[in-house]
Amino acid sequence: MYRKVDPYRPFGGAQAEAAIAECRDLERSIDYRTALFRAHRGVVIAAGNYTYNLELLSRYRPEFAICHREMNRGGSMGCDGSGLELGLSAGGQLANMDAVALMRSVSPPNAYVAGMLVNARGERYINEDAYLGHIGLATADQPDYVCWLILDAKTFWKGIRQLLPPKEMFSWWGMPAWLNILLGGTKRGASIEKLARKCGIPAEALRATLDTYNAGVAKGVDRHGKKPANMSVLEGGFYAINCSFRNKWSFSSGMPFGGLKVNEKTGAVVTGEGASVPGLYACGRSAVGLSTATTFSGLSIADTIFSGRRAARSAVLGQSEPGNDRT
Repeated sequence: MYRKVDPYRPFGGAQAEAAIAECRDLERSIDYRTALFRAHRGVVIAAGNYTYNLELLSRYRPEFAICHREMNRGGSMGCDGSGLELGLSAGGQLANMDAVALMRSVSPPNAYVAGMLVNARGERYINEDAYLGHIGLATADQPDYVCWLILDAKTFWKGIRQLLPPKEMFSWWGMPAWLNILLGGTKRGASIEKLARKCGIPAEALRATLDTYNAGVAKGVDRHGKKPANMSVLEGGFYAINCSFRNKWSFSSGMPFGGLKVNEKTGAVVTGEGASVPGLYACGRSAVGLSTATTFSGLSIADTIFSGRRAARSAVLGQSEPGNDRT
């Protein structure tokens, strides 16, 4: 059952929920007795985030919950919020529960960075060469989480050539791009107006967005801050690649970063009044950390190592407040 909840397995949302429900039924069917253990120095909560708790996702990041079947959720079956509930039961406090990483990449292929990302209203809302986490968060703020990448024919086919032949990390980046182009609902139009109608976008709005974008390219200045090297005039036949969260072939992904509020010096769980809960610590994705305010690839690993060492050291020393050593 545990193997069924794999964040790197595409389209596993429904299977993951079924496996979790099966696991819960199994736990309830077992005849077991409660065993109590006393921790003399401290308890460290390291139980992951709440990726697989749809109730919490619906409360704090509804777009993530709504699209959970189409998106890849970072975490394991144990990331069900149980660690957060344990901390709350001891008097802890949750913080930054709406902090989340939502990943939506435009490239590879690199040529596609020259295109325009537009919402259902035909409006650009971010620079296309932004970090994939920033694109994802910006897309989450768009109506119905709709996102189309608008390209001209020259740029579209340049990107296709860049995907051939398969290169290093093809299964991670190249293959998902191919699958989305082929199966994700890519549209083609001889004019921008015809393309807009196929995408369900107001034609006048998309035309105005295109004209504004091309005018910025000519001046070397983009209103959203895209680098001039990543800009090119879009003209001729047009294509639209579906990058919406509700499109399972777009392979969007996400992970929540809120958690138990902790003392930044010791890693001790703190109450609503700011006092440390004696002997209780939290780390990793169970706690508010470096990745909560902003995140980029790899930071979560470093944060987990740092916060885990901090909590373990404090627990060994019996230290809930800075300078308060009970040993």
